[in-house]
Amino acid sequence: MNPAGRRAALLSVALLVGVVPALVACTGGGGGAATSPAAVTVGLLAAGQGDALHGAELAVDVVNANYPELRLPLGPEIGLSGGTKVVLAAADSKGDAAGAGQAAEQLVRQSHSAGVVVADSADVVKAASQRAEDAVFPLVDAYSSADFLGDLGREWYFRLGPTDRMLLGTAFDVMRQGTAPVEQGAARRAVVLEGASGQATGGIQDLAGIAETRRFAVPGRFQVSQGSNPAELADKVSAQKPDAVLAIVGTDTEAAVVNDTVQRLKNPVPVVAVGRGVAGLGAVAGARPVLRTVGWSPDFAARSPVAKAVADLYQRRYGAAMSDLAAAAFTATLTMAVAIDRASGTGPAQIRAALRSLWLPATETIMPWDGVRFGPGGQNELAGGVVEQRSATGAFQVVFPRELAPRPS
Repeated sequence: MNPAGRRAALLSVALLVGVVPALVACTGGGGGAATSPAAVTVGLLAAGQGDALHGAELAVDVVNANYPELRLPLGPEIGLSGGTKVVLAAADSKGDAAGAGQAAEQLVRQSHSAGVVVADSADVVKAASQRAEDAVFPLVDAYSSADFLGDLGREWYFRLGPTDRMLLGTAFDVMRQGTAPVEQGAARRAVVLEGASGQATGGIQDLAGIAETRRFAVPGRFQVSQGSNPAELADKVSAQKPDAVLAIVGTDTEAAVVNDTVQRLKNPVPVVAVGRGVAGLGAVAGARPVLRTVGWSPDFAARSPVAKAVADLYQRRYGAAMSDLAAAAFTATLTMAVAIDRASGTGPAQIRAALRSLWLPATETIMPWDGVRFGPGGQNELAGGVVEQRSATGAFQVVFPRELAPRPS
């Protein structure tokens, strides 16, 4: 047996420690056939006790309780196959990558978690996934988008949401749709306003290459920070005669500067933003709009029966609207539970195999994606971004893809 196989076998024994008492109870301690364990644990690693924890808790409740009208995997049943209940073990990462690996492993060793969900920054996910690789346990990344995480060649890592490359591709697609036609063979011109904080994304490695695949050239990239002069930025952008503007923002301050800059452009062009700061984008009545690219949309959720049902459950339980982080943790926890349910056993290799073969259609998730199916590097190939625009009422509405946009009344 190779080293990875030996480690997997050893960890299978460790994981089973938490379910052996239940197995004995079910079989009366005799030599009869083993039945389903009474419970199986899923670990959650996230910063604090906020939205990520709430989203994961709600997913566990959906699995364990009976929701006959909820068309999600495991929703109409009580527990997993055989009535096995899911238990959530949560650990606070404190947003600290230095201790993330140890915290993730403790969820497996001490809490006997069959797998770990991480809803945190790219740095925390990187550390936790390295420990998952060394200690051999499946890890589902609920929230980060950094492309490099999927390029590390890790066997036990699975990412549920869209990558930065996917989100940027969506942004360029909607800019292309909104720009005027160009001569055949010519490239459109996109100027980039890029947040100086470095908090916008998890790391964009090849912005020019992504633009080129969408037939865009990038003639200028200008930094945006708290001290930026919007009038000067607008002059620099306008001088490039762009067909569109891409804003990469990491903070509310950067978003505010982008908003101000856009209003001062000499010619109106499509402006699309990506990054962690897009929630701060908006415009006063009559101002030029700034679109935002996101992986979760409350507007979509309000029009999707299954997403609306889950969002309503969340609102009633926690007294707040479901956020993108809560939706991501909910989806990742439910995905892990489905994989455990479909696995041939509770061992890490068996759960990893179930994750690799998993397919959930779009109708069985609350996300505005084509579903869940993990490809090379553990990336969900069916994830994607949607583009929203703030309406006159202040709410965001989906405008792209068009099939997900609201139909005119």
